[in-house]
Amino acid sequence: MSKVVSDYLTNVLSPQLRKFEVPEQYLQYLCEVVEKQMISALQLWNDEEYKNVFMLLVSEEAPFYQPDASTETKSFVVLTLRNSPFKSLQSEAFLKTGLKKELSSSQVIKLTSSAVQFFKDYNLGTLEDRPIDLKDNIYFNLSNKYPIAWNALKALANSKDNICAYPRYTKVDEKNFSNDLFKKIIPSESFTISIIDGYSENIEQGLAQQIKNALDQHSCFYTDCFKMASRNPEVLLSILEILLANSVPFVTANYYLTNGHVERRKNILKAAHSIAEMKKHLSNVNGISQTHRKVLNDLNEHINRK
Repeated sequence: MSKVVSDYLTNVLSPQLRKFEVPEQYLQYLCEVVEKQMISALQLWNDEEYKNVFMLLVSEEAPFYQPDASTETKSFVVLTLRNSPFKSLQSEAFLKTGLKKELSSSQVIKLTSSAVQFFKDYNLGTLEDRPIDLKDNIYFNLSNKYPIAWNALKALANSKDNICAYPRYTKVDEKNFSNDLFKKIIPSESFTISIIDGYSENIEQGLAQQIKNALDQHSCFYTDCFKMASRNPEVLLSILEILLANSVPFVTANYYLTNGHVERRKNILKAAHSIAEMKKHLSNVNGISQTHRKVLNDLNEHINRK
């Protein structure tokens, strides 16, 4: 393990979690996941294509984090710490962590701010200097497991333009492949058995039904931001793969992704934290294409009719 990562987990994160009375068993589990994600990200940090995808995935959050630091540093913290079982400490699933009360927003901000403060003076590209063995690298494996989703993200993340056409991925039997994948990530007996915590490997009922509706109606899938689909990178890539393999656009307030064509808003909006903010984002059609605008306008009209 990187000495710097070890130092952070042992001397910064763990003492803070103990102070907030996070049980030792969950603390150890959380640190193990964060460690693996940090090492996986650091191993690929000098690869511009991967790093740009990492930063794209957290672009609706990371630039708005505190304290003042480079966007790279804040992106690393959101990608590897915030998008981890850390989420369960502040969710409807907090009881499964052993907490008697979920963490407050101020406690979460203290934890993430401390991480940004710790890493801000380091060159992330130099922190993992051991020989790289990518067989256990989370993000490298995801890029191979979900090629349609990864190619879309890679094309947009590494384009200087807000609208980018790229070669459509056609190396798999798209419909059959995606349907099999869809069955794997939906709870087998009932949607209601999933855990609503933003990081769970399962998909909560409303999200699962939304995906199914988008596929059945061959319309589009909309969520305000990437994190509202899932903070779990495996689940997020799974959802993207399913939709794009079936030619169903994945749309957020800031992004429009299909297999072969991707777009971004000119000025990225901060991820919503409330229903009011989500509705405000739907009404904001500045700096987006005509296609993206139509999706937001149609959804906005639908919501206002209710």
